[in-house]
Amino acid sequence: MSNSATKQQYCCTICHRRFTKRSALNSHAKSTHPRCGRCKKQFDGFEHLQSHQKETGHLYCGTCDLSFSEKSARKRHTETIHPSCVLCHKRFDWLEHLQSHKKETGHLYCSECDLYFISNRTHIVHVRVVQHTAQYHCCDCDRDYNSQKSLDNHCCDCDRVFRARKLLKRHFGEKPTHLSRVKDPSVLHKCKKCDEEFPTKEALRKHKKLKHKALRRIPCSNNTACTKKFITPAGLLNHLESGRCRSGMTQAKMHELVLAHDQSYHITDIGAMLASSGVQESARYSSITLRTRYN
Repeated sequence: MSNSATKQQYCCTICHRRFTKRSALNSHAKSTHPRCGRCKKQFDGFEHLQSHQKETGHLYCGTCDLSFSEKSARKRHTETIHPSCVLCHKRFDWLEHLQSHKKETGHLYCSECDLYFISNRTHIVHVRVVQHTAQYHCCDCDRDYNSQKSLDNHCCDCDRVFRARKLLKRHFGEKPTHLSRVKDPSVLHKCKKCDEEFPTKEALRKHKKLKHKALRRIPCSNNTACTKKFITPAGLLNHLESGRCRSGMTQAKMHELVLAHDQSYHITDIGAMLASSGVQESARYSSITLRTRYN
């Protein structure tokens, strides 16, 4: 095999031209057979690449009929020539269309001053500097805002305005010292026992389980003979005093046990319990009667 044959070892897969160096093949492919910057497909000439971009929309602006070789160039062109509304993210072909949209919706536009703004913050600063007829004022932080949405979705502590209510809630979760002073209309689930409100049914259910949980089923104190259980201590006491307990406990026996074990007279000294009510003499008489009856 000749030396010339061994040198021609780099072949172009599209036009089948041969090169003695890989660098020469790469230069040839870059200048003659461009690739689509999005799908990386290679074409035999720029005309074929442009046809592909028009058909697929890869790195192609249909409004301007322009093709781009890189994603960054396409993005830069779109943001510069075809602006979008910062609030609703709707994109427009030309700046004049965006301004018409702002006038119709009031997005980043002051109708009294006929001014357009590039951001929500610059609009809010304008509202606070210049006196306007229509104002959205927060009584909690004493600040003015440019719209009802900004008023509803702002944090009084750091003066930040969020695009959506869920982002504001996330902010309060990350900043527990920041207080939510604006009433959230989504809070619809109220606890009937304590009137506390919750954003979801699941949160209300967990609250009821933790805060308003019923007492455990209390077994009868004479559980060797009686297997009954009660939800509250009062239910157990009524059961024991009723005389229907299998253990044979009655109201009289309960009183005897109380008198025998209440050495400090916390229960049987009715006078001490009712001293603040102004009926000490009557209470003392009742206490004496109770003691003499079972002694």
